[in-house]
Amino acid sequence: MHLLVSLIDRCRRSALAVVVTAIFLGMFAVTYAAGHLGLSSETDLLFSQDLPWRQRAAAFKAEFPQFENLLVAVIDDPHGYVESLHQRRPYLFEELGQGERKALFDSPGPVHTWTRMQVKSLGGIPVEERRNLTDLPQAAVMSAHSLIYVPVRRDITSVMILIDRKAVQGMTVAQLAAYATMRGLSGDQAEQLEAPGETILSLFDAAAKPAELSRSDRIFLKTLYSSMPNNPAAVTLSMADAKIAEGKAAE
Repeated sequence: MHLLVSLIDRCRRSALAVVVTAIFLGMFAVTYAAGHLGLSSETDLLFSQDLPWRQRAAAFKAEFPQFENLLVAVIDDPHGYVESLHQRRPYLFEELGQGERKALFDSPGPVHTWTRMQVKSLGGIPVEERRNLTDLPQAAVMSAHSLIYVPVRRDITSVMILIDRKAVQGMTVAQLAAYATMRGLSGDQAEQLEAPGETILSLFDAAAKPAELSRSDRIFLKTLYSSMPNNPAAVTLSMADAKIAEGKAAE
């Protein structure tokens, strides 16, 4: 207590020096803080890159650099939310094809998937969407080297997956992440396989809930993303079916 009183007394007697010193220290603190301290509003920068889940996320982005716009939301009544959004902002859904509209609006299950696709040439040149029945989209591109392939490809630009909150009771984050990965990267193509075998896409249907991506799921994704992007869907599905069958025969 005596030391505190003595310090206050000295500051009182040297008030001018104390004020000047405080001003200089304040200026130094502000200058230092401006160049060395800060808080980013980017949530990805708030967690260390050394965390295991951050490393897995980085590996995923490196494996699929063309596909980062994946949003997964667990909400109440996803069907009602989609219908409400469609009524309020119908222009958001104008570019959806018939298949994408069916997956989003007519899905009877607890999951609604909003997949946005962009038609591009084999070299990646965007092909404008047809707005009427007379002005057809055109693109000057080199022809495919085989009549087996089509001259355009359909790239996934973004995916929003809406899951009913009631349906996720008892499920783990790993299960939901695996489901979102498969649904986002494959759309509905994996469900068109002749013999898909066990798949994470049955997470909300099967009594026995898959814990992760199945072997068939991994084979399908590898086939889908290693084959030519302008392969017809039937060709890609046939190739995946054959590889899945080979894997089953080898077991």
